[in-house]
Amino acid sequence: MIAKIKLIVILIASLVIAASAASQKTVLSGVYTTAQAERGKTSYKLFCAGCHKEDLSGGGDDAARAAALKGDKIIVRKELNNLFRYIRDWMPQDDRGSLDDKTCIDIVAYILQENGYPSATEELKADPEALKQIQLVKKP
Repeated sequence: MIAKIKLIVILIASLVIAASAASQKTVLSGVYTTAQAERGKTSYKLFCAGCHKEDLSGGGDDAARAAALKGDKIIVRKELNNLFRYIRDWMPQDDRGSLDDKTCIDIVAYILQENGYPSATEELKADPEALKQIQLVKKP
């Protein structure tokens, strides 16, 4: 009887884990619009390009002392909310926390576009709970 209960518990746990994994969204499924990324491009040029360079490559010289925002560098943030929060709370370096949520989420959209992630028909929202459900993953 105990063995049957253990088996049932294991099966239920497996179903919960599978359902959770199935509900995980990634940036590969398209999470921003091209119009949003265009707004983000404008904001990026104003607030970010001075340090991260126009092409998001970053660098170590005085004109571009910040990390690259292309390739594997952004994936280490894991959830899209981590990237959004970092930009919102810590950028731009010379005026931290000065950008509003809409500007920050548009910049996130632009960063995704420049990294080759697909667009969608709905804009990305600056909703921390929703952003926690979107995983930053490598492109295949």
